[in-house]
Amino acid sequence: MTRKIIILVLLVILAFKPMGVFAQDKVVLKVGVLPIIESLPLAISGAQSAIANSNITVQVEVFSTWTALEAAYRTGIVDIAAMTAPKAIKMAGNNIPLKILMSLHRNGNMLVTNFTQDSAEQFEGTIIGVSGNDTGQLILLSEFIKKQGLKLGPQVRYIAIPQSKALELLSSGKIQGFLLSEPYGSMALAEGIAKQAFPGVEIMDNFVDVLLIANPLIIKSHQKEVKKLVEAVNQAGKMITKDVVSSKGKQAAFSQLEILGIDPEIVSMSLCSPISKIRFDDLTVSLDELKKIEKLALSLGILNAGIDLSKITDTQFSQ
Repeated sequence: MTRKIIILVLLVILAFKPMGVFAQDKVVLKVGVLPIIESLPLAISGAQSAIANSNITVQVEVFSTWTALEAAYRTGIVDIAAMTAPKAIKMAGNNIPLKILMSLHRNGNMLVTNFTQDSAEQFEGTIIGVSGNDTGQLILLSEFIKKQGLKLGPQVRYIAIPQSKALELLSSGKIQGFLLSEPYGSMALAEGIAKQAFPGVEIMDNFVDVLLIANPLIIKSHQKEVKKLVEAVNQAGKMITKDVVSSKGKQAAFSQLEILGIDPEIVSMSLCSPISKIRFDDLTVSLDELKKIEKLALSLGILNAGIDLSKITDTQFSQ
């Protein structure tokens, strides 16, 4: 009789409580990204042991533009974002609360053109697309044009383009090239639209474009979980690095498919052609690197004034 009463009590409890009542409550970290190769460590972070063996769910939302991602961050749709560095600094300068936690890559952008000749003069009078007027790609393009002995603006124009329209704009001749995050350059090469390619590693080696930023309130309220996310992103970076050597990035290429939706063959091409085109082995970012980005952004008018970068940098988890 006593046993029947105990069973009945348990059934009543289960009927009025969620099924997971006896399990550890899940903490959802809402993360925003663009569908680019720099987002790869975040896209596959949920499968890493630091997250898989924890009470954390990484909910990744994919946005088509930096502007849309910024709006999602500002309005709280996401609390963590993979944001291009100049825009992140600009957001902080506009009093948007954020902390820079780490970088998500080194290198990874690529300039492609529809030129057939190989000379600096071919760039004069052309239009090159970038993903925004406040991006690391604009910094890279400026540095590249300087190396050609030309000036960005008077001699070579640039326009902000939707990355999803890049191949169409290049093939139609409305632009003569674009400098974007991978995989867009690799896609243009694979489809025969681009004739020449200049990997970002050849313009500014070790250049950091995309940073992981987080709302300070999330860090304060979920410090352990944010630490685990950073750990998982670092684990993902090491996994991708090994995978590139062992299988030309095939495991990473298929792992991202459900979230980023990039053709795995193109991902493998982005990671391996050349193999140094993008790196995930060192995801730290130093204050000196951020100051260099800020200085270049100021020179291009991306930023109107500098800020105290130490106040928006929190690399305690990534060092």
